[in-house]
Amino acid sequence: MMGGPKHSMNFYLKQAHKNLEINDEDFELAATHSKETLIESEVENKDIETFMEKADSLKPQIVS
Repeated sequence: MMGGPKHSMNFYLKQAHKNLEINDEDFELAATHSKETLIESEVENKDIETFMEKADSLKPQIVS
């Protein structure tokens, strides 16, 4: 009606990952590595927590 997107970002994220066969273990491993990298890079804890919360919220669109 207003010319906006027909699908949400979550739809495109799910489409992009659907054939990659990412399971819970794969997702958790990637999340752990990401967190460790952020810690090693001396990113502030509050920013790491924000990142991890966002990553976790996207899990349903990434895990097959």
